[in-house]
Amino acid sequence: MGGVGGHGYRWAMPLTIHRGPAHGAADAAAGAAWRARGGLLVVRDRDAASAALRAEAAAAPVLDREATTLAGLRARVLRTAGLGEGPAPASAVEVRLALQDAVAQR
Repeated sequence: MGGVGGHGYRWAMPLTIHRGPAHGAADAAAGAAWRARGGLLVVRDRDAASAALRAEAAAAPVLDREATTLAGLRARVLRTAGLGEGPAPASAVEVRLALQDAVAQR
C-alpha cells in the first residue's frame, strides 16, 4: 500500500470517532480500528485520549496516531479553516434555556 506510513492514505489520516459509555464494546472496537489503521482517534474526554496514547507508546514509538476529544477536533477544524478558535460553545445553562423555550413553544 502506498501513502503515508504505508497505510494507503496520502493526504488525510483515517478518523475514528467513538462517543459512548466507557469500557463498552464500542470503546474496544474504536480502539482496535485506530490501532490497526492509525490516524486520529476522537474520544469522550482528555483522560481517554491520554490513556490511548500511553498504551500505544508503551509498545513502540507513536508516529502515525493521534488522539483528541470532540472539542479538540472542533478546534483543529476551525484552525485549519482559518477561523481561529471560532465562537465559544454554548454553556450548559444556555442550552437548557434554549431547550425550555423550544419545548414551551410547542
